[in-house]
Parts: sequence; C-alpha cells; structure tokens
Amino acid sequence: MGFQRIALFIGVAALAVAAGLWLQLQLAKPATPPETEATLLQSPRPLGTVVLLDQDGREFPIDRLEGRWNLLFFGFTQCPDVCPTTLAMMGQVSEVLRALPEAARPRMVFVSIDPERDTPDIMRAYVGHFSADFLGLTGDLDQVTALAGQLGVAFQKVPYAQGGYTMDHSAALFLLNPRVEFNAVFSAPHSVEGIAGDYTKIIHYLGEQQ
Repeated sequence: MGFQRIALFIGVAALAVAAGLWLQLQLAKPATPPETEATLLQSPRPLGTVVLLDQDGREFPIDRLEGRWNLLFFGFTQCPDVCPTTLAMMGQVSEVLRALPEAARPRMVFVSIDPERDTPDIMRAYVGHFSADFLGLTGDLDQVTALAGQLGVAFQKVPYAQGGYTMDHSAALFLLNPRVEFNAVFSAPHSVEGIAGDYTKIIHYLGEQQ
C-alpha cells in the first residue's frame, strides 16, 4: 500500500512537470536537438518486415505500430527484477504523459525474448498486471531476434546447472516514431521523470523535423 501511495505521489508530481514542459516547448520551437540523457539517432532508421503475435494470439506485423509513437522494452515474464521494475516504471510514465495531447502519447510495448515460455495467454496476463493499455508481443524466436537485431538489442539464454534457464538481456527502451522508424534509445538506469521529460522533448523536436 505504501508503494502505491509513493507511486501515486511521484506520478502526480511528474504529471505537473510534463504538462508544464509541454507548454514551454509549444512556445519555443527547437532548431537543434534537445539536450537529453536519451540517445537521439542522427536520422531515423526504418525497420524491416517482422511478424510477431500479440497477447491475443493474433499475427502482428510490426508496421501495425504505425500512426503512434511507441516505446519498446525487451524482456521476459519470468524475469525476477529488471523487467517488472521497468514495466512498472513504464506504467507510471504512461500516466504522466496523459497530460500530452492524445496524438503525442506513446504506446507502451513489451516484446518477449523468451517466446518458448511466453505464450500469448501468459503475455496477456503479465502486461495486464502493469497496465490495461500495454501491448505484449511474442512469437517465433527468429522473428523476435530479427526485430531485436534491428534495434541493437542483445539477449541470450543462460542454462541453470540444475536444469531450466534464465535470459540475459539489455534494459534499454527504444523509441519508434509513427512511421515505425527507430529514433532514439533510453539507456538504463531509468526514472519516471527522466523518461517522461526526455520523451516530451524528443517528440517535439522530431515532430518539427519530420
């Protein structure tokens, strides 16, 4: 209960920050890339064809992300720490960014790097724990690997001596623009205020350039 109160306090405070930042940015159109902790690519990188499965078991070509900004995180549902912590943070970021116009709000996307165990049913239950608005993607390992490779995501299966396995993976977030092009990466460690603030600056700048 204490965690929920703290998260609510952080969310409300960051919401006010995001709203104020957005208003300031509307009054000052950037001509140069903003200063952020995130890494902004010099030019957007188009993604090749990849077909995954959504949490309802339907085929999901990656170009279906078109039309909205997207923040992607790669992980797996049996991850003990990094994944649930990051997804909880993403849920708070999503709440903070509700202060932005609807067209500027990002879709939060969780891509499983462990499709052997992460079936659509498991993905649906898992992402739903963090937010009803989250999109969970799984599917064929070759397709997941193809998408990960285009974004520079490193992951590998690590067997346990007693049987079973875990997954090692990077903890970055990846920003795709509404044309499904790779535009920026948010490296760990993350914070709600940092992600929300950098995201707002970046999409404002990119929106002026595209």
